[in-house]
Amino acid sequence: MNRPFRQPTARRGLGRAIASLAVAGGLVLGVALPALAHIVVTVPGGTTEGLGNLTFQVHNESATAFAVKVTVHLPLDHPFGAVNPFHVAGWTVTTVTSKLPKPTKSGDFNLTQAVSSVTWTAATGQGIPAGEIQLLTLNAGPYPKTGSLGFPTDVYLSDGSVVRWNQPTPANGQEPANPIPTLDLSRVVANDAVVATPTPSASANPNSTTSSNNSLAVVLSVIALLLALLAVLVAAASRRKAKP
Repeated sequence: MNRPFRQPTARRGLGRAIASLAVAGGLVLGVALPALAHIVVTVPGGTTEGLGNLTFQVHNESATAFAVKVTVHLPLDHPFGAVNPFHVAGWTVTTVTSKLPKPTKSGDFNLTQAVSSVTWTAATGQGIPAGEIQLLTLNAGPYPKTGSLGFPTDVYLSDGSVVRWNQPTPANGQEPANPIPTLDLSRVVANDAVVATPTPSASANPNSTTSSNNSLAVVLSVIALLLALLAVLVAAASRRKAKP
């Protein structure tokens, strides 16, 4: 009588290991990637004489519509003395200046008014396609030396809807659905001032200013670990198969 075919023990173990790795990898990515899709704000090159390139990584999370307008609201409790938008091909940019509640000193600037918002508007037929990312940059400053700055951001879609990134993180630390893009000032490394040293997790990019970049590093590290473990299992299975 023919016996039912059974996979060799090593091969069955390898199959189970690969399946476990796939599930673990999917769980890690499923948890980490949604956070990476949020709007990220950084000052990639630090600051020089108080000014730095404030860069917004705008992710269009819509599955069908283009992002056709983006408005970034600048903080007036810590106003910037200088705000100069970078040109983006296919987009126009406008600024709104608002009167401050009281005269404020920002670095060498004595301010009674400041830029309160910057809006990028895509030309007809242009915009950020569904699921894609656009970088929008301002040369701005001076920056406070400590704390953080929030930049509520409105993303207007071609279907008429608006995604407002304006939700603060609650006291329990759980990230809201649409968190305010926030700049951690301790990680804005200035060339002309001594500020806090970046944490080891940001050493690959010491000017990184958001936890999203740290999340990406964690994801990549876990994936590398899973792939290394898979390679070990494959090698072990091959050695067992080669034995007489």
